Amino acid sequence: MTVSVTYREIAERFGIGVEGARLKAKRRAAKGLWRIVPGNHPQDVVRVEVPEDEWTTRNEPRPTAPYEGTPTTPPPQEPQRRDTNDLEVLVEIISQLTAHSKAITDRLIETERNKAEAEKNTAIAQMAVQEMEKRLTAVQQHLS
Repeated sequence: MTVSVTYREIAERFGIGVEGARLKAKRRAAKGLWRIVPGNHPQDVVRVEVPEDEWTTRNEPRPTAPYEGTPTTPPPQEPQRRDTNDLEVLVEIISQLTAHSKAITDRLIETERNKAEAEKNTAIAQMAVQEMEKRLTAVQQHLS
């Protein structure tokens, strides 16, 4: 006896996603254990024939390594995340990003001002050095 089910039903039964259910069915069909029955039309629902005893028995995963499947300390729980579609959260994030962007822009403007001031001071210093070199050359010629 077999049970005719959809990928969605397989996903719910085995606690996996629909794409995972499709892959599971494909692998099991390749081994000759299940049978995939396509519809007559491309938009028809694909049915999968699963042996009834496999469908009704609880499918517990078996450990493959000697210590695999032994209880370990549970991973730390992540704090409850806020709904990403929550308008207040999005407004808060945009506000924070805007403030951060303004701070970066202000720092960039200040850096550009400092660069311009340094370039101006460098040009003044270079002119002073050139003037001193001319005077030094004139003094050396006068002494010779």
